[in-house]
Amino acid sequence: ILGIILFAIFGINRKPKVDTVFLKQILTKSSELTTAKLTITGLSDYNDEGVYIFNRADFTMCFTAIIRAGINLENVQIDSDPIQKKILITIPEAEIMDVKVDPNNIKFYGTGFALFNVNEKEDLAKALSLAEADARKEASSTGILDLANQQSETLIKGILANAIPKGYTMEVKK
Repeated sequence: ILGIILFAIFGINRKPKVDTVFLKQILTKSSELTTAKLTITGLSDYNDEGVYIFNRADFTMCFTAIIRAGINLENVQIDSDPIQKKILITIPEAEIMDVKVDPNNIKFYGTGFALFNVNEKEDLAKALSLAEADARKEASSTGILDLANQQSETLIKGILANAIPKGYTMEVKK
């Protein structure tokens, strides 16, 4: 009888427990969530060191770059408030995740003549690195991070929608 009374007191009014570890595992199956993608075309000047005409390579490169912005899902925090029946999700600010210059879509202009440029491959690698840095700077001014922030909230809610207990709501904050 004591067991029945204890069950009646403690068991009937039990609220479903939210397993925040399980919710976090759902999100972190992938480490990154790309929420915005941008393709830009840019120009980048490359000025090599050395003696002009002898071993110095100077050129302008027109390129196309693909920029991905999103969030690192490892940095998402999930808590629950069983009294208010809320899942509290804190997501990090979006960041530029990746910048790739398309090697098949590069055009060179103003290529200077150099008699002994033995570092052509090294020059190209440096120029690609500079182009990626230019694309990263330009992407920051396009609003891609604002779009990625908006999309990350929507996507995380969608991913977790079927995993939260009935009657619970999700609250997302940055």
